Amino acid sequence: MGLIINSQPTFNIVFKVYQFKDRPDFTPSYSPVEMAQEGVFGGNYFGNAEVNRDWTECVPQEFVLMIDEHFSANQLINPKYDKSLNKYGVICGMDYQGWTDSGWIREQDPYGWFNWYINFFYGRRSEDDNRQIARWNSFIKRHSAMLGSICKKKGLDILDESIGLKTRQGLLHWAHKIKNKSQNKQILNNK
Repeated sequence: MGLIINSQPTFNIVFKVYQFKDRPDFTPSYSPVEMAQEGVFGGNYFGNAEVNRDWTECVPQEFVLMIDEHFSANQLINPKYDKSLNKYGVICGMDYQGWTDSGWIREQDPYGWFNWYINFFYGRRSEDDNRQIARWNSFIKRHSAMLGSICKKKGLDILDESIGLKTRQGLLHWAHKIKNKSQNKQILNNK
């Protein structure tokens, strides 16, 4: 399944990102717990009946134990998608069947990217890390640029959260928070 290392990420307070010593090319803005607290996946990520596995067996127990302490279980384990549980109150992303049809699901993380991220964050390293981090980098660069372009056309600051709600929700699903332009450039260039 993967190698467990004793390497917890550090939080860079200047750029407001998590940094992993062994993967400087991966700098998410949120921990998995912070993502759940913000509101992601319509509260349905681990409530998805299409995945025929007990979700608590797919993530570290350390994460499972944090649920009651840091957020409500309905923020990730609802049986139905509820957009009101998303930070931006919008429907965002494709369904599980779309993920499987796209070839994004792997046996070791049957729930998908966030499942992989939880395991990675808590120290598991696997042969799937390069693929997942490449997907993360691609999504963040593409959608951050798209949001920047929309804001520029409308004469709005990229930090104005009244615009691009689906894009912002998607970026949150990928553990990224839009910051000011100079911080985004440095983060996206992995500097």
